[in-house]
Amino acid sequence: MRNLWLVATNPYTKLGRIWFSSDEGATWQGPIPTLVIGIVPDKLLELPNKRWLLVSHRKSSKHGFLEERVWLSDTQGKTWSDPIVMASKEGLNLYEVSTVLLPNGTLVGFLRENSFRCWDAYKVISSDGGETWQGPFPVPLPGCHRLVDGMLEDNKLLITYRFLQGGKGWRGNWTQDFFAGLAMLNQRKLLDAVSSGLGFSLWTTIGALSLI
Repeated sequence: MRNLWLVATNPYTKLGRIWFSSDEGATWQGPIPTLVIGIVPDKLLELPNKRWLLVSHRKSSKHGFLEERVWLSDTQGKTWSDPIVMASKEGLNLYEVSTVLLPNGTLVGFLRENSFRCWDAYKVISSDGGETWQGPFPVPLPGCHRLVDGMLEDNKLLITYRFLQGGKGWRGNWTQDFFAGLAMLNQRKLLDAVSSGLGFSLWTTIGALSLI
């Protein structure tokens, strides 16, 4: 896939758009319209069969809590499916999904719960390329906000995120720290908090190293 950037605008009326770059960001082509409606879109994910997935969230029209929906394209963005509900449950504000393709072909979306009560993160699972989803299921990562997931070269799953305790605190060292979760099959361990701040997480890999 080419380098890309996705912008989803107004959560109710405007369609998301994609800009493409094939020269490492020096120049960009677009915007290319999509059917995505929502905010805080996930990365554009391309599966081995060339299917594209785009995910974004807004309030559910059924129960009023935040939900994530996914759009699929099997034509490299020329046409798109109708929105598919990825994660939705009355009483939960499911938000800021980060979706990863596991080595066995399963898709997993890890989600922030946005009620500011330090509840665990959640996950949803698809075994058919994003057409149907199971869950949401709780994941033992409490206070998990702004998460970013991905596979490492040794097939471990890394999730970085802002840890936000319960209560009404917002900015400040007492409310936000940068955490990471490392999953090995069905095992998980939490790494120590390494910094405090606004808590937007990002990581990349260089050879055998992982930088967070």
